[in-house]
Parts: sequence; C-alpha cells; structure tokens
Amino acid sequence: MTKSSVIITPTLLYKFHACPNWPYFERFGGQAKRRTKLADMLLCGDIFAEDEALGGGMWAKPKGKTVAERAKRTLALMKKGEARIRGGMLKYGDLISEPDLLERTDGMPSEFGGWHYVAVDVKNFVDRLNDGHRLQAALHGELLSHIQGRRPRHGFAVNGQGVRLGTDLDEFAPQFEDALARLRAILAGERPGPHLNSGCRVSPWLHECVAAVETKDDIALLYNLRYKTAAALRERGITTVHDFALADIESLVEPGGELKRKTLERMKIQARALIERRHFFRRPTELPPSLVSVPRPSSAKATEGRQARDRTEIFPERAKRVKGLPLEIHFDIESDPPRQADYLFGFLLRDTDGDRYEHIVATKPEDEGKMWQLFLHWLGGLPDRYVVYHYGDYEMTRLTALEARYGGSPALARFQEAMIDLNEIIKEDVVFPLYFYGLKDIGGYIGFERGKQVATGSQSVEFYEAWLAKGDKKKLDAVIRYNEDDVRATAALKDWLTREASVGSQQ
Repeated sequence: MTKSSVIITPTLLYKFHACPNWPYFERFGGQAKRRTKLADMLLCGDIFAEDEALGGGMWAKPKGKTVAERAKRTLALMKKGEARIRGGMLKYGDLISEPDLLERTDGMPSEFGGWHYVAVDVKNFVDRLNDGHRLQAALHGELLSHIQGRRPRHGFAVNGQGVRLGTDLDEFAPQFEDALARLRAILAGERPGPHLNSGCRVSPWLHECVAAVETKDDIALLYNLRYKTAAALRERGITTVHDFALADIESLVEPGGELKRKTLERMKIQARALIERRHFFRRPTELPPSLVSVPRPSSAKATEGRQARDRTEIFPERAKRVKGLPLEIHFDIESDPPRQADYLFGFLLRDTDGDRYEHIVATKPEDEGKMWQLFLHWLGGLPDRYVVYHYGDYEMTRLTALEARYGGSPALARFQEAMIDLNEIIKEDVVFPLYFYGLKDIGGYIGFERGKQVATGSQSVEFYEAWLAKGDKKKLDAVIRYNEDDVRATAALKDWLTREASVGSQQ
C-alpha cells in the first residue's frame, strides 16, 4: 500500500479531531519518537458493555477473517433486510468503518428495497456528543450513502445507561467534508499548521506538537486559543507570542466578530506570562476561611506517611468544630470509562490534627453501588459546616450520575452545595505561564511533587484494569496513591491561591 492510499477509519478521524498533527506524526514522524500510546478504547470513548447498552436481543453478525469478507457478508445481510446487524463492516474506497449496530429503518427506501440502514455506536458520554463522535457518525453515514444509495439523515450513539443521542448528518456535512479533505491532505504529506490544544495531550506525539510551536514562538502556545481566533489573528499578521504581547488590543477588536475584547485582554496577559515566565492575578481570589493552614509536607515525609498507613477503607470520626470554621475537604473521583464505572472516592480532610487522606474503593465494578452507599454513610458523619474543594466539573458530573443511578440523601445535597471548583476560580482569577491548565500542570508550577508510578488518568484506568485481570494488589495500591496525589495537589493549589492572592503579581 502506498502512502497516499492510507485507509481512513473512525479512530483515525477521532485522532485528527483531537490533534491534527497526530495522524501526520503517526505516518511521517518515525515510530522511535512515539511516546506511550493511549488505548483506542479510552481515546474514542468506547465501552465494554456494548451488548447491554444496545439493549440485547436478536441481531445478525457477519463472519469473516478479513475486512473484504466481513464487508461482503455485511452487504448480503443488508440486502436481505436484517432488522439489526451487529459488528458490520462498511467499506468504500479509502474509507472503512465498523458501526456497533446497523438498524433497518422502514418507509424510506434505498437500493435494497423499502428500507435503509442507520448506524449506532456505543460511547461513553453524559448528555452530549463531542465533534469527534460526530465525525465518526458522519463517516458511517458517508459509507452508507455509497453502499445503500441513501445517506441516513441521522447517526446515533448510545451510552451505558441507555441514553441515545443523534447527530443530524445533513447539518454536520460541511464540517465532515472539511475534516475529511484536510485529513486526506495530511496523509498525503501536507503537514498541518502550528496547533496546540487540550486534544494534543492525549496524543503520543504531544512532545512533538509542543516542540514545533515552541521553536516558532507561535501563538498556538497561548492557553485555550480557539482555532478560529488563531486564524483571525494570523490574518492580521499576529503569528507569534511576542507579536501578540506588543499588539494594540484596540486595533484588533472586531465588534460582533471572532476577536472579542475580553478574549484578547486575557490572551494579552497570557502572552506576558509566557514571556516573563511568571503568573498574574487578574483580580483578588476569595476563598472561605480555612479551618487550619497546614504546610504541605515534603515529598519524603509524605512518602513515609503513606507507607505507614493502612490502605483499607477508612471511615472518619465526626470532625471537630473549631471556632465555627468549616472543615476543609479536598475531593477526587477515579473512574473506569470503558466499564462505565466509578471505583474510588478520595478525600483529604483537614482538622485540628492536620491533614489525613481517606478513601472508599470498589474493588470490582459490580461493587459501585455498595461504594455509593458507603459514601452516603460517610457523608452522614460530617459536621454541619464544611467546604469541599475539587478541580474541574468531573466530580459534580459523576455525583449527579450516581445519584440518578442509586439514589441520594439530604447529606449528599449538602455536600454538593459545599463544592467549590478551583478550576473555575483559576480561569477567572489567575493567568499562568503554562500551555495547559490541568491540575498536574499547575501543580508542577507551584512546586507540588507527585509520585511516579501512575502519571496520568488513563494510566490509572490501565492499572485498575490490571488489578481486575490479575488481582495484583500493588496495581490497586498504586491507583490509590495516584488519587491521594490528586487530592493533595488540590489542597496545595488551594493553599497557594490563599497565599499568593495577597502577595502575588497583579497585571
């Protein structure tokens, strides 16, 4: 196969969506430079329990050892008019896809007769699909348009809870056609322009993306810079971070256009932060008064403390109240997205005895409900007043989903009301000299030292899966230590904000 005839799959489209440079480096970057690979299942949001998510029942399954054999037998089943085809293979030209389910829809004819097929994928989502999922649905639709002579109006995805969402393929067609054309050009050797966003972080080529834009001091280094905003700036001749730092904001603002004043003002500070290698506070940060201010222990002391503690589930005594100040809790959840399961709740609690880490763990996914009940019981032991810090909206999202699945309690409602998202505070108040604002990135900047065994959320999933497969307790312990790092990093960030807000740099 020549380099110009690469097969385009849903996974390749998803990689392009995450980072346009990913498929380029995958093809032309040299595998020796490739870093740790993220499992495609984690990347694309696939889940294990596909049959259950699709509702079970009867379906036809095409057999075959090769793509050509499976595509031929899928076509035969479609011509026959099977109601549901599980694991079909669609192939046309340089396009291939394997939708989790093909459903026959009657009343709207195709080349097969008085019916046509729509594609359904099983994905891990809560209440919306991202554009990566939509690109995959559009690829299924493109193939179906050639194979059955009719493009379905919608493509569908269903999650593990049976929630089904559709993508209007007619409305999404321009984005799909643009993405497909750009991807084909990349696979033929056209290198994408400078690009750096959160999607690059899941790529095994992140280091190459960063190096490419750092070498050019490109504006893609500016945190959270939208593609359209970057394009508009380039049209104005602003291509580097230094260009933007020197630019006159007033001359760039486009009322009603892409270049909005508020965005440009924040980016201006971001450019200064990168150039001067320091952070800025855009406004004073206000946090609830702390129960107690505890200096973060050194990494050596923290490690020694961890080794001395028993790693079984711990339930706190009722926390002490001191002069009416609230108990301080730092909270983080670990999940296994492919299994649609949450398996670890971790807490760092602060009282007059200092900091202590506690956790509740489901040692197997089927125990998620038991873990939830233990959590509700744990909440009942908290004092009347406390504040809960977390980083990002994930924890609130998972609590809402688990409450819908297993039920809640008044204590849970109080806990949710007490939650404060430090990420939201950071976005409004602080500008860091960083390309990404993840907890690990900011933690590194403020001097928090993490353990080395489990470095990322995706790796924690892999360790939990290894625990489930082989019963290696060391793997589960490593995930618990990773969770402890997360809650301690959250506490370190809260302490840093409290300290630096009064003495930190103002813009």
